Parts: sequence; structure tokens; C-alpha cells
Amino acid sequence: MYYPLTDRYDSLVLDIKVFKIQALKRLIIVQRLYGHANTQVNKHSDKTFSKRKCNE
Repeated sequence: MYYPLTDRYDSLVLDIKVFKIQALKRLIIVQRLYGHANTQVNKHSDKTFSKRKCNE
């Protein structure tokens, strides 16, 4: 038996999972690249990040 709707849904869920993993990897790479660039920028971004986390 073939259900095109459920197949489409499963592939969509899979695509979202893959996209999330790729986005996380990209974030880690960006953090590594710019992690040692400028301490002042890092301090500022850490503050905004913690504020964002508190709001969530």
C-alpha cells in the first residue's frame, strides 16, 4: 500500500531534522571562527544571548 500524504509528511519531518542539525553545525563553526576574534564583541554578544535566554 502507498500513502503519498504520510510519505510526504515523513520526508518533511526528516528535512526539518536535517536542517536543524546543519544549522547547529553552522552555528558551532561560526562560534569557533569568531570566538577569538574580539573579546569586547564576545562580551557584548554574551550579554544579549543571556538576555534572550532569560526572555524565553
